[in-house]
Amino acid sequence: MPKTSSSRRLALDDSLNDNNFNRRHIAFVREYFKDRNATQAALRAGYSPATAPVIGHNLLRKGNVARHIRDIERQLMIDAVVDEVWVIQQLKENAARAIDKEDYGVVTRCLELIGKHIGMFVERSSLNVNYDNIERIERRIVDPEIIDVDYSVDDKKRED
Repeated sequence: MPKTSSSRRLALDDSLNDNNFNRRHIAFVREYFKDRNATQAALRAGYSPATAPVIGHNLLRKGNVARHIRDIERQLMIDAVVDEVWVIQQLKENAARAIDKEDYGVVTRCLELIGKHIGMFVERSSLNVNYDNIERIERRIVDPEIIDVDYSVDDKKRED
């Protein structure tokens, strides 16, 4: 089962108990992961509105706070991979249960999602252009005398 946000929060809190972080740095890191907005995180961490944009930017770029945020982001990516594996496992289990119940619509959908995930179904499109036909069409549009259609019958009907 995927990790919960509370287990991530505990890991975040444990990793911030380092002496290299002051109270605001710790608050900034916690707040940053709520919406990934450095300015808003700095404001919520207690920095003044006048300095929050610059401080938020600097905290993301330099020092221990930036390094710590990158480490947490790496860990979140690892957790996302675990979540991805879990979802695929659930799809496989759903497909197996649906086969037992002979619910082939669910089976097909599960297999489709798994196939899309592993790249089995690549949408392909091709466009074959015959340039000779394009030139002939362009000439007909530019010079109506080239058109083989006889419009004289239509003109006589309109006159009557």
